[in-house]
Amino acid sequence: MSLNPSEERLKAYVEGHRDERQHWREKVRAASAKASDLHEVARVLERDLRSYLRERASVVPDLRGGLSPDAVARLSLRTLAEYWLRVWGEPRRKAASSGKANEARPTLD
Repeated sequence: MSLNPSEERLKAYVEGHRDERQHWREKVRAASAKASDLHEVARVLERDLRSYLRERASVVPDLRGGLSPDAVARLSLRTLAEYWLRVWGEPRRKAASSGKANEARPTLD
């Protein structure tokens, strides 16, 4: 999974600050646990990450990276949202497969 430079900076910032990391980990876990559509969860998390980046970049020089407020509004943070969903999200159960698929598999006796 390849993050853009802004996503990399934001990821490094969050992972480097225990309170921030804990906040986002819990936010991701809670959102993924109650959602049925992970694509929608990623979209909502991206919106929240964009707001968070806009707020934090105003006080943390390392997060600015030459971004104007207009640039933050157009910036994609979807890959970071999806990455954190994979890393921190609640595990999903796979759908049970039908018995026919298992019958077609050869067995080693």
